[in-house]
Amino acid sequence: MLAINLSTLMTTPLEEGLRAASDAGFPCVELRIPHLEAYLSGRTFRDLLELVERTGVKVLSINAVERFNTEDDREFADLLDQVRRWAEVADGLGCPFLICVPQPETAAWDEVKPRTVRRLAQVARVMRSFRVRPLLEFIGFPAFPLCTLGRAAEVVEGVAEETGERLGLVLDTFHHALSGTADVPLTPEMVRRVALVHLDDVEDVPKGVRRTDEHRVLPGDGVGRLPDVVRSLQAGGYRGAYSVELFRPEYWRMPAADVARQAYEAARRVVLGP
Repeated sequence: MLAINLSTLMTTPLEEGLRAASDAGFPCVELRIPHLEAYLSGRTFRDLLELVERTGVKVLSINAVERFNTEDDREFADLLDQVRRWAEVADGLGCPFLICVPQPETAAWDEVKPRTVRRLAQVARVMRSFRVRPLLEFIGFPAFPLCTLGRAAEVVEGVAEETGERLGLVLDTFHHALSGTADVPLTPEMVRRVALVHLDDVEDVPKGVRRTDEHRVLPGDGVGRLPDVVRSLQAGGYRGAYSVELFRPEYWRMPAADVARQAYEAARRVVLGP
């Protein structure tokens, strides 16, 4: 199943982005909290639900709960209120996933890991009241201790031991390529933890240039060896969605319908073959 994250159409209003995704052929979309906040300012949840129903797309996830690893206790309590709010919105939309994304920090992994487990265990407890599963996404940039699929799996296992809740993992192919562990084979045990794949390629840059989110390109247009990643996931039993997620200003300046159409065709070629 193919999907598109509306970060790919970041500067496009929500209504236009949903129409562009639907017209391009995507059956599913991932919604971003800033888009939702802008749309719901002065509108009701019923308006949002009717908009989604008119476009005929299914909402796959809401992105993203951030700062859970860096907030102080008071700020984190406020963040849990936001988790409840977006879990309720997701539940009402029939959306199965709410994604959690860490922020950069300078602490060592042996300090970061237990704090991250504790915080995500609290998130998981809050979400028990909703038909929505929390997912954890690792970030492969050097400033992020939670930077590999393996470390994300350690956190998920820690949360399961503490709460009995099984968080899923998001494997973002861009961050997987940057993590330094992309050449490590994906075992079936690891693949079983993956609930969603963010599909984005890695721009080829001169040696010494540090990649940023702006170096994401359409699937198949970069050096991320996405067909190999997809084959490894499928061999390990992955049957979930592949969602195009790009943060590239060049695409934001293009007509949303054109970007969505190109994203669908690129993802189809990588996932399904020529």
